[in-house]
Amino acid sequence: MTSSDSQLSAFIDRKNELLAREWVAEIERSILLLSNRSPKLLEQKGLALLGLGIRGVKIGLGGKTLVELERPSAYHTNPIFFPHMYTERDLARIEVNVTAKTKKQHHDITASTAEGVVYKVSDTRVVIVVDSEDEHHVLRRDAQYQLKRRLKSAYIHEPPVTGKTHTLIEIIRQLTSSSYGSPKRILVCGTSNLSVDNILERLFALPASHKSSRLK
Repeated sequence: MTSSDSQLSAFIDRKNELLAREWVAEIERSILLLSNRSPKLLEQKGLALLGLGIRGVKIGLGGKTLVELERPSAYHTNPIFFPHMYTERDLARIEVNVTAKTKKQHHDITASTAEGVVYKVSDTRVVIVVDSEDEHHVLRRDAQYQLKRRLKSAYIHEPPVTGKTHTLIEIIRQLTSSSYGSPKRILVCGTSNLSVDNILERLFALPASHKSSRLK
């Protein structure tokens, strides 16, 4: 390695280190800012959007979950967001609307959150890219309901690298789970041994809490 190569490598490493520090500092600042403020005050300051509903959930590139949120007409007469400071690539967190009654029923409120990054934002809709593990906390019920309506007959067809296998894994997980009645035995076929191995690897990589006894 030449001197110029080593200098370039050192520059890149230093840049990565600084970016990582900036990321951590931004998260810590956001947590500190949000921890002691009421949701209403945060909305007034443009740091929160309240009373949102899930318009749609889909899989994007790399199997990432895209959550589209809006102000539901059932609860709001005006679909336009209040003035806010959200822009693309901002860090964001989705929280379940917690009432006093809800707190009594759900002791672990922190488990009902999902963190991600703002992908798109407009006057009436915001799309959040959610971490794959977090989607099982906040979005699991909605995603399961959507899949459950289509489990009798489904055809998954999308361009390459758009999350078809990710969707298939979720369907298999739900069909083998006791949460939907009696767990089912499933025959999964692939066009090659490699495709079957890929499915098995993803199934075994699921968190233990999301697996049924048939997958363990």
